[in-house]
Amino acid sequence: MRNVLYRKSESRPVDLSVLLGKAFLGIVLLSLIGWLLLSLSYCIPVSLMMPHLQSSAEALIGEGDYPLSYVGDWKFDNYTVALMLNEAAQSGNPFESALEVPRYYIDSVGQGTLLQSTLNGNEANADYAYYWHGYLILLKPLLVFFDIKEIRLIAQVVFLVLLIISSLSIARLSSGGGMAVLLPIGLCLIGGVDAAATLPIFFSFGLGLLGVIVVCRTRLLPVGGEGSKENDIRLDAVCLSFALLGALTAYFDFLDNPLYSLCLPLIFLVLRMSDYRGPEAILAGFFFAIFFWAFGYVCFWGMKWVLGSLFIGQDVIGKALQAIGYRTSSTLGDGSATSFFDVLVSNAYFLGFAVWIMVFVVILSWVVLLLQGVECMRDKGNSERCRQLLVNALLMIISLAPFIWYALLGNHSRIHAQIISFRTLGITLVASFASIAYIVSLLRKGKSKNQREDGV
Repeated sequence: MRNVLYRKSESRPVDLSVLLGKAFLGIVLLSLIGWLLLSLSYCIPVSLMMPHLQSSAEALIGEGDYPLSYVGDWKFDNYTVALMLNEAAQSGNPFESALEVPRYYIDSVGQGTLLQSTLNGNEANADYAYYWHGYLILLKPLLVFFDIKEIRLIAQVVFLVLLIISSLSIARLSSGGGMAVLLPIGLCLIGGVDAAATLPIFFSFGLGLLGVIVVCRTRLLPVGGEGSKENDIRLDAVCLSFALLGALTAYFDFLDNPLYSLCLPLIFLVLRMSDYRGPEAILAGFFFAIFFWAFGYVCFWGMKWVLGSLFIGQDVIGKALQAIGYRTSSTLGDGSATSFFDVLVSNAYFLGFAVWIMVFVVILSWVVLLLQGVECMRDKGNSERCRQLLVNALLMIISLAPFIWYALLGNHSRIHAQIISFRTLGITLVASFASIAYIVSLLRKGKSKNQREDGV
């Protein structure tokens, strides 16, 4: 395997075992740092946060656990927001609390009410040990100065800044530059701004946009070295960057829309590679990015289970495996069964009118891909045409990611369709937009080339 995703003659071989070793050691080190940061957050006196926790509890109780959005049929996930504040309001041994994540919980009682009960002095009687809950390293300090309404506004501002920087970075690409406009449109159509104000969901979108910025800006993703062209990127840099994205997703995300931190950067990695690399290198970059993201995601989550089992005397691994079994089943909370079709229809419904835009763009993209395939078969000797077919096919493979997610996590995707999982379909929309933008860029380049040849 070669290090530069461009030309074999100008790159050093990459040893996959060495890369995996570096990634794993990095994950172990980051896990210990993550534990330390969470421990430090538990050192913040709850008394400093109390005024803003109190006003936040009043706001959340007034809004309810699942208030309806004013721009669609989806709902805000105040339930999880109140749970996060409930966790932030706890104290105790910092190192143990960082692994245990204590909270106050009574079944069938609203989370806003439980938060208020916590603030009234009720002690923690439950924990949430198999998630990292890394958001607490930001949430606890913010609560010293702001309440939940102000924190929502901060999250929206950060989201919009990341979206603007992402668009400016995408505009630098020679292929698919139209995504500088289509990415914001796609994210807004599935309620991206609403999602930014819902704290559990914010981190998936934020990390996804951060990944787009890193992938699109050469200086942030190192070039290949001596003899490399300006747009060459190193395979090891791609692998380790995606492993880091996967680890950060496991740390901050609440199993809401984690695929965004993989699929958004992956779309633009494919577009960035499309002009400068051959099919073999494009495939290597694509599949190794997916593999290392999954490696970082699974290993970092697994480190939390191992640390918890070792240091707080609980079978955190057993609890995690039990939760995985439930979330990947087709059985809902009331004992009824669901199906892939039911999950898909339920999630598509809450996209509202955006589902018809998605259907149109998806059909158009697949038709164009089919036509590309026919042309490639007719002109088998045209390697350029076949490379373009490969790039477009990879973009459409990315568009299938939400359907794979729904198939694997039927329970989770059906139960949370109205509040969380419907937004995963935004990946299908954005990837299909990218396919169209890529084809348009090819047509424009072909037209410009013809004009130059004709002397225009």
